[in-house]
Formats: sequence, C-alpha cells, structure tokens
Amino acid sequence: MRNHGHELRDDTVAVMPFHVVGANGDLWREGLLDLLGTALDATGQFHSSDPRAVLNRWNRAAADPSELPEPSKAAEVAGQLGAGRVILGSLIRTAPNQVRLAADLYSVRWLRKEATAVVEGPDDQMIDLVDQLTIDLLRSVWDGDDIPDVRTSAMTTASIPALRAYLEGERYFRHSQFDEARAAFTKAVEQDSTFAIAYYRLTQTYGWFMGLGAEEVPMYLAAAER
Repeated sequence: MRNHGHELRDDTVAVMPFHVVGANGDLWREGLLDLLGTALDATGQFHSSDPRAVLNRWNRAAADPSELPEPSKAAEVAGQLGAGRVILGSLIRTAPNQVRLAADLYSVRWLRKEATAVVEGPDDQMIDLVDQLTIDLLRSVWDGDDIPDVRTSAMTTASIPALRAYLEGERYFRHSQFDEARAAFTKAVEQDSTFAIAYYRLTQTYGWFMGLGAEEVPMYLAAAER
C-alpha cells in the first residue's frame, strides 16, 4: 500500500495526459482529459480530477510530459490530488481516418491495474469512442447494476468541428491565452449554436479578457442557460 499523505477517494479518477502518435498531439493530449473527464462525471458514480490541476502537477513532475506516463509517477500525481484511481492512455492513428484509443485504470492506493480497454474507429466518431472506452474501463469496478448509457455528446456537442474548436479553447484557457481561447470558443458556437458549455466558457473568457462588465458576458451566459 502506497502512502501519499492525502486521503484518497476511490470515486475520484485522475486522467493523465494521453500519449498521442500520428494525430494532432497538441489537441488530443489534453483534449482527451476533458472528454474522458466529462464521460466519467456523466456516470454519476465517479468524478474526475480537475484537468488543469492534473496538467500543472504532471508537467512539473515528468521529465518529458508528452511521453506516456509511468504508472508509479502518475499514481503519485493522482494521489497528491486525492484521487483513488488514475487512467493512463494513448491515441494512435492507425490509418488516415482511423484511430485506436487504449487506456489502463489503476488503483492509486495499491498501484494495481484494475482494467484495460481498447477501442478503434473513425476519428470523426471520437466522442462515441471515448464513451465506449469509459464504459469498458469501469465495468470491473462498477458498484451496482448496469453502467448508465454515457452520452458525452449530450453534454458537449455532436459536431466534431465544434468539438475540436472547443478543446482548443480549453487548452488555450488553461494556459491563460485568453484571446486565443475566445477565438476558439467563438468558432465552436459558430459550428454548433446549441453548444452550452462553449457559451459558458465564452462568458468566463470575456470575464478574464475584458472584465465581467463586458457587454458580451450576459449575452453568452443567456445562450448557455437556454
């Protein structure tokens, strides 16, 4: 048993940055944290550690943050955040429009692999692939009857162009590049005018970039809540 000096919650999962090969590494390395975290939160039984906190700690702890995290180092970072479980994953482009997602779920307390999942499909079905990956990972640790039908698209968007723009905006926002984040979130809602989370992020971005008194803030907040 590993002593992390923090109380660990087994229902909290830290998703580490994905190792990406042959795809848009800058986008998906961090973007899959957001998507997998959203899928975990949708189950109602698990929730994800804050992606920004995970990335900040991992970027400080890792010799090369872009490489596949080593399980013991990842567990150490997860434990610092109070997460009782950690997910390590990779994204590999196997053909021009085909990708393979693979992930392992570890117990932080015991550094024991609890589940492995692999899914493969077209890259324009990334949301569905993430949902299936999440369900497959949780089967062995689910407490209760059937795992709910996770639908990340219901909380984000079914539009892949809008999703890509949103994930780019999240990456810029985490790095305090608010002008770039504003442009990316604006592109996301142009691609999908019902993308509530992107509208909400626009209100936050304008709040940081131009102040909460900016005239755009109430407009985008109303769009997020409709």
